[in-house]
Amino acid sequence: MTDTSTNNVPARTSNTDAEPFRQLVSELETVAQLDTAATDSFEFAAAAVNRIASATTIDELFDAAEKSGEGLPSMGDGNWRHLGDPINVQDIRFRKSDEKYREHGLGTMAIVDYTTDDGEGFVIGVGAPNIVSALRRFQTLGAFGEGKSLRLRVRSKSTGNGEMLYLTRP
Repeated sequence: MTDTSTNNVPARTSNTDAEPFRQLVSELETVAQLDTAATDSFEFAAAAVNRIASATTIDELFDAAEKSGEGLPSMGDGNWRHLGDPINVQDIRFRKSDEKYREHGLGTMAIVDYTTDDGEGFVIGVGAPNIVSALRRFQTLGAFGEGKSLRLRVRSKSTGNGEMLYLTRP
């Protein structure tokens, strides 16, 4: 197991090699704090509870319960719905990861807004460090946003520790 006790920098990384890592982690922490302040998860929960509390029939209650996740990233079991398909990244936000994911990750997750080739829009959250850091770098390089999208594929590869997600050109 890799020791990540010092700013999440793996112990096998030399101090010189770790500087870009530390800078990116620091940048992501700052951006995640700003994004988290902009959208309080309580707002999502309150909207869901309001819909549930306002239901007057069993059908309305089921409809409200099924819509509880509207506006939230579709985390599900962590699988990308369009794994291997070309997608068009429209925008991205960052949030602090749940505590249980911070020890062996960046401490930040990306909320990705994307469309498929048929124009349908989706939102998904991802915490894989290589995906989060690559998406942040694409963002800082101006690859998407302000009416521009980034076309890519999210792929997976079996490893000794499970599936590893990675990005490729479309």
